[in-house]
Order: sequence, then structure tokens, then C-alpha cells
Amino acid sequence: MSQDFPTRIGFDEATALIAARSSRLSTERVALSRARGATLAADLVAPIALPGFDNSAMDGYAVRADEANAAAETGLLLAGEQFAGTSLGLSLGAGQCSRITTGAPMPAGADTVLIKEDAREEGDVSSRPSSCAKACMCVMRARMSRSATPCCARASR
Repeated sequence: MSQDFPTRIGFDEATALIAARSSRLSTERVALSRARGATLAADLVAPIALPGFDNSAMDGYAVRADEANAAAETGLLLAGEQFAGTSLGLSLGAGQCSRITTGAPMPAGADTVLIKEDAREEGDVSSRPSSCAKACMCVMRARMSRSATPCCARASR
């Protein structure tokens, strides 16, 4: 009976053995539609910030949370409408709100979206029955990725 048992080797030696007996696979550029199951050969870097602007996550009213809470019963003056697409450059003054749709750019000064189901509109005044939290129902600029930062690391699938 043989007394030859395998011996344990260190991590560095094992890594060197693998490197000596393997080679790097070739890379190719493929359309995203053909990349299913592929492995990234290099980090995927965001060319721009995503999203590129603060935007609404729901239909409702763009407000300043602290003002909306203070004006729960008296309401806020409806100062305009912003739909998804090109920004109209709206800006909220004191005591104002703006009707807004999902994906629309937030007006300057707004920090929250009060969803339409939680509000009531009477003429040019919008009010709501319950409190709202700052940054609720909005997606802030660069929340998903910042410009020139890796989105997916090399060797990811």
C-alpha cells in the first residue's frame, strides 16, 4: 500500500499553477440584445448621471414638504403643471404647488410629490388630509448612477 498522500499547497501557489495552465479568453463586442449569458470583459461605466434630473415617481403635486405639512387644511396655491418630457422651467414660490405627472422634471424648490390620491383640488388650491415626508415619491438626480462611475463590474454576468 502506497504512503503517497496529496499535500496541501498554499493559495499563492495554487493561483500560480492555474495562471500557468490557463489563458485569457478573447473578447468581442456584441449588441445588448445578444449579450444574454455573456460575461463583462471590462467595467461598464455610466457616461451620464441617471436620472439626469430630479423627477416625479407618481402623478400628483410637486410641493415643499415642510410647507405642505404646515398648509394641510388651508392648502397650497396651484402655480402650474409639469408633464413628462421637456422641462417648463417651473419654480415654486412660497405656499405654491404644481401639478406633476410620473417622470416629469421637478420644479425648482420642490422636494416632494404628494400623490394625487392623497390630495384634493378645489379651484386653484390643493390640500391634503395627511402629512407627507420630504423626498417622498420623487427620484433624485444621479440616484441610479453618477457620471463616469462603474455601473457593472468586470466579470459580471
